[in-house]
Amino acid sequence: MVIKWCGRFHETWIGHSPLDVVSWHGNYCPCKYDLRTYSPVGAILFDHPDPSIFTVLTAPSGQERTANIDFVLPHGPDRDAFEHATSGALKPEKFDETMSFMFETRFPQHLTEYAAREARGLLDAGGTFAEPRLNGFIARGRAEWGRIRAALTALLAEGATGELPLLPLAQARMYLPIRVTEFTDFYASRSHAFNVGMLFRGPENALPPQWTHMPIGYNGRASSVVVSGTAITRPMGQVRGPDGPVWAPSGRLDLELELGAIVGADSPMGTRLSVEDAEAMIFGYVLLNDWSARDVQAWEYQPLGPFQSKALGTTISPWIVTVAALEPFRCAGAPRSNPLLPYLHEERPGFFDLTVGWSMNGQPMARTNYNVMYYSSAQQLAHHTESGCPMRVGDLLGSGTISGPARDQTGALLEMTENGKAPVMVNGAPRTFIEDGDEIALFAEARGEGYRIGFGPCTGRILPAKA
Repeated sequence: MVIKWCGRFHETWIGHSPLDVVSWHGNYCPCKYDLRTYSPVGAILFDHPDPSIFTVLTAPSGQERTANIDFVLPHGPDRDAFEHATSGALKPEKFDETMSFMFETRFPQHLTEYAAREARGLLDAGGTFAEPRLNGFIARGRAEWGRIRAALTALLAEGATGELPLLPLAQARMYLPIRVTEFTDFYASRSHAFNVGMLFRGPENALPPQWTHMPIGYNGRASSVVVSGTAITRPMGQVRGPDGPVWAPSGRLDLELELGAIVGADSPMGTRLSVEDAEAMIFGYVLLNDWSARDVQAWEYQPLGPFQSKALGTTISPWIVTVAALEPFRCAGAPRSNPLLPYLHEERPGFFDLTVGWSMNGQPMARTNYNVMYYSSAQQLAHHTESGCPMRVGDLLGSGTISGPARDQTGALLEMTENGKAPVMVNGAPRTFIEDGDEIALFAEARGEGYRIGFGPCTGRILPAKA
C-alpha cells in the first residue's frame, strides 16, 4: 500500500486488502443498508436514486459501526455493470469520462504544533513536522537535531516574543512518537539478573557466566509497541500444569521498568559500530514497560528465550527526551566485575543520573536510579552490530529492567514478590502479580539546579483475557 501524505509517499506491506466490499449491487443487500434511511452518496442520490450503481468499499475500525474509510465508486447502470464484471477479462482497465468517486474518513485533520510553527516560518525541518511520526525528522541527522533544539529553546524561553500555537496538555491526544522499525530488549541490571536468577537457579548460579562480559538481549515485536494510555489485554497462553501444559489466561502478569533508546541513524549491513559511533547514533530516550507473562515465559523460554510471554505489548511514553537534554546528568554506571572486550570499551560514561520508578493504582511501589545499570545503551547498540546486523532509524532498544539491590528498588513484581511467595500490599489489598483493572505507571526525572526534566507518562491498564 502506498499513501501520499503531506507531499511525501509512504509505503507499507499488508497481507490483505485494506478495504472490504460491503455493497456491490446495492439494492440486493437490504441487510446491509436500509434504503429508506441510507443515502449512499449524499445529495447525488436525488440524481441517481438507484443505489445499485455504486460499489461501496469500507475499511472497518475497532469501533463497532464505525469505519476508518468509506470509498464509493459509481459504476453505471446495473445490467451493464453486471455483464461486464462477470464476463470481462480480469485485468486492469482505465475508465474515461465517468463520474467521480467519494472518499470519506473518520479521522479529522489536525495541525500539529510543530507543523504550525514550521508553516509560520518559525521552524524549518524540511516539512518533517507535518508527518505523523518523528522518523523523518530524526533521519535528518545530529546537526539538525541540535539546530531545531536550539530554535525551540529560543521560542519557548522566558521573555521570547511571537505568538506560538500552544495547546493545553489536557486537550492533547498523544500518539506513538516514532514508527518503531525493530524492537530489541536487553537484560542489563545486575541486581535484576541476580535476583531473577537466584529465584530459579540459586545464588551460586544466579548470573550466567557470560553476563558480565556482554549485553544479553532478545529480538521482540515492534508491532505490539504502543503509546502510553493504551489498554493491555491479559494474554492467553500455554502454562505449566500438574500433568503438562494447559491453555489459560496468564496468572502471573508482570511489568518491567525500563528506558528505551531511539536509534537515530541507519547503519549498513555488514558494518560494526564502535561504542563511540553508537552513542552518536542515539537520538533520545523514552520510558518503556515491557509487559511480561511470567508463567507463559517459564514454560516456553528454554532453549530459545521468551516469545509469546513478551509479545503481548510494550508501552512507551509519547515524549522523547534527547541525549542533548540529558548531557548535564551523564555519569558512571555500576562497577565492573571484570574488564570488557575492547569493542565494548567506553571513552566516557554512558549513563545518566535519572530517578526512575513505578506505581500501581496510584500507590508508589519502587524507586531507584538508572545509573545502577551495567551496560549502557551505546554498548548495547555496538554489541547489536557485532555480527554486522544493520540498524535503522526508529529502532527501539530496551535497557532491560532497572532494579537496585533493595526490595523497594525493584523494577518488576517477579523480584519484589519473590515469584509470588512474598505478597505486597497495594491500597490495602495483597498483590503478587498484576490483576485485571490494575494500572501501572512508570516515571523518570532528572533534577538540575532550579529545573527538572521529566519523561512524561507511561501508563497501561490491564483488561481481562479474551478466552
